Formats: sequence, structure tokens, C-alpha cells
Amino acid sequence: FILFAGYAAMLAGYLGAAGGRQRPLAFPIQWGRIKRDYLAIACVVIFPPDWFGFTVTGNADLSGWAQAARHVMDFRFVILAYFILRSLDLDDARSFVQIVFVTAYVGLPLSTTGTSGWSSMIVLCTLLASYVFITQNRSALGYLSKHPVTTACGVLTIGALVGMALLWEGGLKSEWRQTIRSGQAGESTAGQLMNFFSRAQATAENADYASATEALSARMSSGAGYFSLVLSNLEQGMPHADGGLTVRALQNVPPRILFPNKGELGSDSELVERFAGIDVAGAEQGTSIGLGFIPELYIDFGLPGAIIGCLVLGLMLGASHRILRWAAGNETAGDLGFLVLIFFHALVYDASLAKFGAAIIHKTIVFAALFYAMRAAIPAHPRRLSGA
Repeated sequence: FILFAGYAAMLAGYLGAAGGRQRPLAFPIQWGRIKRDYLAIACVVIFPPDWFGFTVTGNADLSGWAQAARHVMDFRFVILAYFILRSLDLDDARSFVQIVFVTAYVGLPLSTTGTSGWSSMIVLCTLLASYVFITQNRSALGYLSKHPVTTACGVLTIGALVGMALLWEGGLKSEWRQTIRSGQAGESTAGQLMNFFSRAQATAENADYASATEALSARMSSGAGYFSLVLSNLEQGMPHADGGLTVRALQNVPPRILFPNKGELGSDSELVERFAGIDVAGAEQGTSIGLGFIPELYIDFGLPGAIIGCLVLGLMLGASHRILRWAAGNETAGDLGFLVLIFFHALVYDASLAKFGAAIIHKTIVFAALFYAMRAAIPAHPRRLSGA
């Protein structure tokens, strides 16, 4: 109930701050003149750093310039999202071929990071497809019933994701992370991919799928599970943090590029161990497991304060969406920027309050600056495109 009430408050805050109603896809005139093949080439050109091992992701606190570089590099996904929308024709299955190629090119390096990046591009494409259905006022179920081939591909993709998730929790995750820490993953991204899929094949042959299913179920429900332990501990006399976690989040908002001596947050796993009372994987294993921002707000203030805090976060997201639309000078372009922002941060169910709030603010500022710099190519008067 607390989680549901928190997300409902966030939604109310977002709708109140974002304002307006969803309109049909309408891209800038100049954008519409860019051929789809050129967009595909642009995506291939701007994503090579990932193939050469130049990344600025991870759980460690980054330096100021690295944080700024990460947000700038994340803006590339706005270009990718525009390419997918321009190329996606819901009534022409052939349009999916180019999309699959480009998204695979972008997404494969994410599989070598030690996180569940292998599923990231599927999530992004699902968000974009949902956006298309909403803006075109079309029924997804009706579309799938009329396109059996697309439906079959979707079912196979879901099956492959579930299978990969079972392998990941069935032993591949710990083995691959240990491989990365020991420096044996491979020197090139191509070599790392071959190593990764080789280990995935070995795991598939030896995995205990019953245990893997149990581990996956536990992982998927860990947010609610950890929160239930927190509630139990609070009922048994553990004191509330009285705003300590919120102060920690506010102290993390100033960007490190301007405040290089800002303290490091450390691993979110420490909060799980402190408030839920259980040991979880942390920095020593190259990972971070959090409680989530709603449980942290509840630990700080109880139910009323958590609801108010979620309302404030929703207002912040709505303001971010409105700022990006203004900076882009075009609603659809701003929507893509906000969708990418949501993709990177708001879908992380165990994101800590400190990291979630600061990331939303920082990425909004960087994206808005980049959009505003591109205003010459993004006019205020768009031309509606047929389809996507």
C-alpha cells in the first residue's frame, strides 16, 4: 500500500507540473528532412566509444568531469530514440530490420558491463513503442492480433529475456563480475562479448533452473521484501532517520564538477544492511543494492512525509519534462529527452533517494543545455509526420 500510494503521489505531482495533454507525433521540419539511412549512420558513428571500452558508467562515485561526460554521452540515446521513431512503421514489418541492427550495435556493449545491460535496449524500444501507440491512439492488442509475425517475434524476445534472466541469476552474474574484477573479461569489447556469451552457454548447460527461478523471483521482489523488513524493524523500535537520508540526498545535489571535494555516497547496500538488517552484495562485489527512494522517505518521515516527498519528486519530474520541451522548442523532441531520462533513472526500482534526485536534476540541466544549443535545428513550428 505504501509503495502504491507513493507512486500515485508521484504521478499526481508529475501530471500537475508537466501540464498539457499528449499530442500526435510532430517532429521539427529540419528533422524530417534527414533520411533514415543517414540517421542509422549517425547512430553508428556516435556510439563507437562503447565498442572501444570508453564508458563512464558504474556504481563508483565519478569525478566531476566524468559525471558531466556521462550525461552528455547519455544524450546520444535521444538521437537513437529519434532514429527508432523515424524508422518504425507499425504497418511495415521491414522497418524493424534496420532498427534491430542499430539497437543491437548500440546494446551489445552494454552486455559486458557486469550489470543487466543486456536487457536495456529492449526496455528502451518498448518505451518508444508504447509512446508511438499512445500518440497514434492505437490499441497495442489490436495491432498484435493483426500482425502474427510481429507478435511471434515479440513472444520469442520475451522468452529470450526470461531465459537470459534465469542464466544471469543462475550463476552467470557472479561469475562474470568476478571475471571483470580479475581483468580476464577481454581487452576489446568484441572479445568481451565472445567471452560473455561463451560463459552464458556454459552456464546454460550447468545451471540449476529451479534455484535460478527462485533467485530471480527473490531479486524481482527484493524491493518490497527489503521494505517489509524495514517496516518490521521500525515496529520493533528502530528509530526513524528524522530526515537524515533526505539531507544526504540534498547534499548530493551540487554537481561534483563545481564541488570536487563533495563527499562520496558509497554503496547503497550499506543502507539495506543498516535498516533492513540483512547482509547483501555491495562494493566488495562490484555492485550496489538499494532500498529505493520510497522506503528511504518512509524511514525518514513515516507515511505522511513519504507521500509528500513522492509528490515533490513527481513535481520535479514534471518540471523536468516541461523544461526539456521548452529547451528543445518542440514537444516531441522534448518528450524523447524526457523518455531517455526516465529510461536511465526512473525505472531503477532500487534507486536511492540521493542518486535518483541528483541524477534527474543534473541530466535535465545537461539535456536542456544541449537542446537549447540545437535550437537552430529544432524550430518551434513542427511538421507532423505520418506514422512514426
